[in-house]
Amino acid sequence: MSALDAWLTAQPPWVWHLAAVSLLVLGSAWVVFVPARVVYADAPDRRRWRDLRLWALVIVVPYVLLYWFLR
Repeated sequence: MSALDAWLTAQPPWVWHLAAVSLLVLGSAWVVFVPARVVYADAPDRRRWRDLRLWALVIVVPYVLLYWFLR
């Protein structure tokens, strides 16, 4: 068992939930700041539904809500 695993196991469950939600939120924040030129690199047009940043948020938000409210 690694030191991180041992430390997390010793913590109360709310710390685990906070860590999971924090990782999801930080990952989502990183995705939002990806430049549009990278997102639309091979897209034939710049329609809003092709923006992968929005799709990433649509996928992550339910997970954050589940982790946060179903502790």
